[in-house]
Amino acid sequence: WFAGYSYVKATFESSFFAVSAVNSSADGNGRIQVRPGDEMPGIPNHQLKLRGEWQATPNWAIGTNIVAFSDQYSHGNENNKHQGEGAKTSGYAVMHLDTRYKFDNTGWQVFGKVNNIFDREYFTGGLLGENFFDRNGVFLADDAPSALVSPGAPRAAWVGVRYEFGGKKSTPSYDVD
Repeated sequence: WFAGYSYVKATFESSFFAVSAVNSSADGNGRIQVRPGDEMPGIPNHQLKLRGEWQATPNWAIGTNIVAFSDQYSHGNENNKHQGEGAKTSGYAVMHLDTRYKFDNTGWQVFGKVNNIFDREYFTGGLLGENFFDRNGVFLADDAPSALVSPGAPRAAWVGVRYEFGGKKSTPSYDVD
């Protein structure tokens, strides 16, 4: 079993202006002011990773991984003040399953893996942007503010065969002079 948690509060340490015309807090020139303490976009504060494995037989193992990330500010919202769609991408959790079977003293192994077992739709990041098409795909004469997102990977499965060369691994010896 394995569990890992991290808390990261990545913040800007200096004041500066950035161009982000679609940010609702932008001034007349399309600039936003970023101040010390504003959180950096694209970095979730909380990350949790869990791993469990059950040895069904001496040769067969079944395992699962669960990864979870908290929400995060979208790029273009470096000042954390944008109000409206796309200010943040939501947090998410995804579960993966895996199994493997080792054949006695042969070096051969078969394995299988399914990622995103529940086929959860999620976004790994976001960007405040502009779009020339509406939700139905109709071209607009003028661009419109839009939340652009990076979709997470859908369910995926694969199986494989592995062969390990070299037989048993020996313990390294060291010469002591």
